[in-house]
Amino acid sequence: MYGVVRMYREEFKELSKSTNLEAICDIKMMDIYKYCVDDPETMLDNFRRLRKSYRSKINYLLDYNKLGDDFFKSLKVYGDSTHFIGLFRLNKDEFIKKLQYYLNTGTTITDYDDKVLNKLLEERVSRLEQIRNIKELREEFPEIAKDFDEGIKMDQKIRMIDSLDDTTEENRNINGELSNLRRYYYNCGLRYSFPYFINEQTKLYKNFVKYKDKVANYCEHSSLSYQMFDGINEEKLELLLCHNYLLKMENSNDIEEIFLLTKMCEEYFIKTVHTDKVIAMEDGKVISYKNLVRRYKNILRKYNIESKCFVNWEILPEGEDLDRVHQVREPRRYKELSEEEIRKLREANRRKINFFNDNYYLGRALGDSYFRGYVAFFYPNGEVLMDTLVDESNLKGAIGDAMYNISIYDFIELSKLDKKTLRSTGRASKIVHRGNWEERAKAIISKPADEKSISDTKKLIKSLQK
Repeated sequence: MYGVVRMYREEFKELSKSTNLEAICDIKMMDIYKYCVDDPETMLDNFRRLRKSYRSKINYLLDYNKLGDDFFKSLKVYGDSTHFIGLFRLNKDEFIKKLQYYLNTGTTITDYDDKVLNKLLEERVSRLEQIRNIKELREEFPEIAKDFDEGIKMDQKIRMIDSLDDTTEENRNINGELSNLRRYYYNCGLRYSFPYFINEQTKLYKNFVKYKDKVANYCEHSSLSYQMFDGINEEKLELLLCHNYLLKMENSNDIEEIFLLTKMCEEYFIKTVHTDKVIAMEDGKVISYKNLVRRYKNILRKYNIESKCFVNWEILPEGEDLDRVHQVREPRRYKELSEEEIRKLREANRRKINFFNDNYYLGRALGDSYFRGYVAFFYPNGEVLMDTLVDESNLKGAIGDAMYNISIYDFIELSKLDKKTLRSTGRASKIVHRGNWEERAKAIISKPADEKSISDTKKLIKSLQK
């Protein structure tokens, strides 16, 4: 989808100029192409193109003709709190860990300057050079031995394909699949002899150890081209990224890191009100927008972090009664009420219900936090009335609860405030339930509506459905 390339091109340019980039999280390269591409053929073409682009640079740095794909199967996302998408770079941690893995050091050190690690890597390369037969290789370097075995199979397959009639479409497709692998196994010397293989692998790993700092520097500072997004579904890519950010937060104890990631996710939730796209992972997990919202809100609650993309209001669907208002209402007064107080409270409550039932509104939302027990009513002219409704079978609430009026354009900001602070802003009005309060409220919601106020009110209601 060219639109994705166009959309993120400018973001990449802005981020590349930033001096505050931090490593955010890891993401598997194949996950992007497996779960975020609608066309499998496009997926393979893009993956080959991406692989070829970073291979050529890494091979140049290592002064060797080929670097096995196994060294870079994940990407690291770099970003700041102002952008959601981030920059994609090769994962230097994966390279140094897999270098230890292939040389069978028994370590997983990520510090490139670690003197013990450097000495250990050199010793292991020297030991590789001394290997004389396949049995020793399997015992000392089992992963490199797998390369040898795989290479023999690949060599046999290449020989077989070479002997076939290349005019058939099937054979041409097979040859295309093998073309990226052919050079590697030729360079490993698999068509020659075991000693030649060991000699070539020794040279390969000597260069890995010698030039690993150059590789690390390239990985840390060289972003992959935005063209890697060509053919990728924008909504699925953003779902996958948000999932990985949340996964990092859920497994982190670093408050600064968690705060940065919540800000990056915030940019996503502000921009994306909803998407029906889902990702079905191979492990059986399903990534959906609704699930991401739930996980994000859990993190915000756990660390008491405020987010401008969510407020403490939940839309009440049409036709649903107000029982849940009564269930969450926390009475501020627990003493027994007199008969006169009960009569006044019932009368006030019925007048409220009649008022809201008699006047058309576009939507309702149930409050929480400072407005726990309140219901917000959204009107076509962009006005919002927030009021309490009590359970007449359990009259313990305070008498004289006031109604509050704010504009839809201030709702996200002001509805998070406590009532004292809200009143001090000068952008909210308080309507006490005395005298002709219905007329005062009616005057507010009767102001003329236009297309913009109706459209903006509907957008606000939709955003609260997250």
